[in-house]
Amino acid sequence: APVNDADGNRVRVTIHIRGREVLAEAWLAKVGRISLYLLDTNVESNADVDRLITGHLYGGSTETRIVQEKVLGIGGVRLLRQLGISPSVYHLNEGHSAFLTLELAREFLTASPEANFVDSIAAVREQCVFTTHTPVSAGNDVFPTETLADCFDADFIASLKLSEQEFFALGRTDPDNADEPFGMTPLVIFM
Repeated sequence: APVNDADGNRVRVTIHIRGREVLAEAWLAKVGRISLYLLDTNVESNADVDRLITGHLYGGSTETRIVQEKVLGIGGVRLLRQLGISPSVYHLNEGHSAFLTLELAREFLTASPEANFVDSIAAVREQCVFTTHTPVSAGNDVFPTETLADCFDADFIASLKLSEQEFFALGRTDPDNADEPFGMTPLVIFM
């Protein structure tokens, strides 16, 4: 069912993707006593390419996978905030939602302007648990830094109080190796 606010309007979140604001509408599926919220970018005002972000899973380009994971992680946190839901723990199964750690860090830094990124790590670690059932390379997303740079804007990176290179280092097993791709599992383990 569509999720509406108190005024009857669709609940939407905005995620900055590929240089533009992309809207995702919320849907609710009731599974027994569990409320499962879903985000859908097939919104009329979105560009055609953005409307397809949530239209399929495990298909498309590397860039598609990155933006899907932005919608899941960053958009997911933003949706929970809009709905007034404050989880005591975020369970990240696999690295697919790992970008939520960056959104939590951004929130922390916005609320604590005197803090730095290292300060935010401690706050994020108190809120997150990570598990994996695919501990092999093929089961863990890695992305070329050039593609990642196309999907993240400088303002978001700056809101984390990081340089672009520091941001990319978050997803590397060797943070000093600029040739290493960005991995979602190293990101979530580091955070």
